[in-house]
Amino acid sequence: MFDFFKVVFGTYNLREKFLIKMLKNIYLFKNCSKFELYHLTKKFNLTDYKSGTLIVKQWQKPSIIWIVEAWKIDAIKEDDWNKTKLWEIKNGSLYAEMSFFNNTIAMASLVAAEDTVVWEISTKDFLEFLQDHDSLFAEIKEVVRQRTNLNKLASS
Repeated sequence: MFDFFKVVFGTYNLREKFLIKMLKNIYLFKNCSKFELYHLTKKFNLTDYKSGTLIVKQWQKPSIIWIVEAWKIDAIKEDDWNKTKLWEIKNGSLYAEMSFFNNTIAMASLVAAEDTVVWEISTKDFLEFLQDHDSLFAEIKEVVRQRTNLNKLASS
């Protein structure tokens, strides 16, 4: 009951407010209530990565989903001869959610391009949260299905 009053009357702390604002701007969570987002924030941890740190290696299955809070991360595709920067993951961006939902491996390595701060949630905690929020889980699965279909169309 206490959590309900914290959300309704806005008495949660700055960390929670900031993360809720970030989550609201991410396509997966845009229709979530403040109450759902508040409970989700409890499962996130704030982590610092020094510039050049390998966060996830290409071809591994991520066990964490990341949201970049400050600075940026490079997604790098590697082969036997080259490393190619595919894109930058910047403030407020989510990464590894598609690997999580589609049960696939990371198609690129993530490397901190600068000293970077990210919010991390384990895939186990994220799944538990979704299982506790059935309607949200169904809505997010539909968004992921649509995005997966768009990605398939774009790559063909």
